[in-house]
Amino acid sequence: QNISIFPNPFNTNLTIQIPTSQPKAIEINVFDITGRVITQETINSTNRNIVLNSETWSDGVYFIQMKLSNSIIVKKAIKQ
Repeated sequence: QNISIFPNPFNTNLTIQIPTSQPKAIEINVFDITGRVITQETINSTNRNIVLNSETWSDGVYFIQMKLSNSIIVKKAIKQ
């Protein structure tokens, strides 16, 4: 899948860029290194750039899980 997450490492915002070939409804779950759910969002939009505000997140490693149609994609991002 050609899903991009940037910038990585990030500070206050994390952008997820999803190709137009993917469905409009996308479920996004963000987990910290311990597996705790930080945020859950379902996006139903033609906007292909999703911005997550991470101002309240602690510095560290996060896993961004995206559920698209029949697949689950997980990307790693680091907050500094």
